[in-house]
Amino acid sequence: MFGVLAVQGAVTPHLKILEKVNVPFTTVRTSEELASTSRLIIPGGESTTMLKILRQSGLWQSLMEYKNPIWGICAGAILLSKEVTHPEQPSLGFIETKAIRNAYGSQRESFTATIDSKFKLPPVDFIRAPKLSPLSKNVEVLGTLNEEPVLMKQGRIMISSFHIELCGDPTLHLYFNEI
Repeated sequence: MFGVLAVQGAVTPHLKILEKVNVPFTTVRTSEELASTSRLIIPGGESTTMLKILRQSGLWQSLMEYKNPIWGICAGAILLSKEVTHPEQPSLGFIETKAIRNAYGSQRESFTATIDSKFKLPPVDFIRAPKLSPLSKNVEVLGTLNEEPVLMKQGRIMISSFHIELCGDPTLHLYFNEI
C-alpha cells in the first residue's frame, strides 16, 4: 500500500493520482500509519516545517528506520538528500545527493518546463525547487533540465526537484510502484 506523508504540503494531488490508477493508498501522519505502507511519497511543501513536524510527532525516527521505497518531491527530495545547503538543515541522508534549497528561484519565479527524461512526461512545475546534484556514481539520473539533474534514483529512493502531481500525470507514480 502506498503511503503519502500528510503532515504538510501538496498531499491531495498525489491522492487523486493514486485513486485514478487504482493503487491502494493511505495518508501517513503517525508511525503506525507509516508501518502499514509498502512505499512512501514525501510530497513537496516546506522542508523546514516538515522537519519540525516530523521531529515533534516522532515520525522522524520511524522514517529513519523505514526500509521500503521512498519518493521525495521538492521538499521531500531535500529531506532525503545526504547534504542540504542554502541554508544547511538536517536530512534523512537516504540518497547520495546534494540539495540546494530554492536554487530555481522564489515562489514568484516558479515556472513550468519540459524535462529530458526516459519517461514521456508532460511539462512539470518547478516551485521554489531545489537543485539536486549526485554525490556518487551510484545515483542514476533519470531526468534533466538544461542538462542539470532533476529526477534521480538510488536503490529504493527516488527524488525529483519538480512537481509532476500538479498536472495529474501518473507516469512517475506508476514507475515508483515498480521500485
